[in-house]
Amino acid sequence: MPEIARLLGRSVRTIQAHRYSLGRKLEVKSSLSLARLAIEFGLAPINPSGDGNTASCRAQEALAVIEAGSTAMNDRNSLDQLVCHLAQALELRCVLVAEHLESNPSQTRVIAGWLDGQPLEHLTLPRANCPCADQTTHAVHRIPSGLAEAYPNVDQVREAGLDSYMGMALVDANGQKIGTLSILDDTPINDSLYPETILKIFAARAAAELQRCRDQRALQRSEARYQAVATGGGNPIARLDDETCLTFVNSAMARLLNVETDQLHGQKLLDFLPLEDQQRLLETMAQVDATDASRPVAIRFAGDLGCSSPWQLQAIHSGDDGMVEYQVIVPREG
Repeated sequence: MPEIARLLGRSVRTIQAHRYSLGRKLEVKSSLSLARLAIEFGLAPINPSGDGNTASCRAQEALAVIEAGSTAMNDRNSLDQLVCHLAQALELRCVLVAEHLESNPSQTRVIAGWLDGQPLEHLTLPRANCPCADQTTHAVHRIPSGLAEAYPNVDQVREAGLDSYMGMALVDANGQKIGTLSILDDTPINDSLYPETILKIFAARAAAELQRCRDQRALQRSEARYQAVATGGGNPIARLDDETCLTFVNSAMARLLNVETDQLHGQKLLDFLPLEDQQRLLETMAQVDATDASRPVAIRFAGDLGCSSPWQLQAIHSGDDGMVEYQVIVPREG
């Protein structure tokens, strides 16, 4: 990106801001495709020397292999597919994507690996044993030979006979280091394929995939905590929008309403209340705001569902105080 900006006489910020419109005009759908075109038209730092255009063509072919493989990827095991494509394109024995553990920053875990044509089992290592774990953002770290001597505590390197290394840090959208991308071989890494340039292009995709995996895990943890509260056999809980349509009902609330859980989604809570209590609920919803931990409202159920019960009503807000929904809890008696 910086090289393209320099040659076009534009700032990196400008190129980044217009990358999507550039992609549409050039009919490319990924940064890999755009990078391939940049190489073909001489805008990327791949310059043949000595053997005519052979080296440049081989680098373009390698990038085309990665591009084709990435286009065919699905969300499942995306990082495993990425390391496979990179190993094949650069004719390498080993490619690794490692993640710095959020729970233990001194440890790093290989979450996607490719060695000698086979997926590599996940393993956890001290972060100090990863050559570029503390490397400056965007810098490529290289060990032309003697990898085992430089890192004698990494048994896997010695056992596999790996001798050369190239890697760089993976960073998230905020510029924070979240992992590393590494390529290794038993002979010096083939410079005729311009591995450093391709590694930088590839790292952007690997970082995006790693961040997506992290976001997905965070969402799963959040949902698990929410489900533990909402379905843990405790109080009846429901969430509803400003029209009182139910967006979530736990099993305890479904039992209280005497309706199957999956049949309640989208129904109006008002339909289960006498007219007088419908008005009381609507008035309380209009009064409650983000400053209220909760506000009591006496509710009765229509028909044979029971007597008056003191519900707790709470407004659920987003971080910018925008209304999301309401939550009602029926406290346990006693």
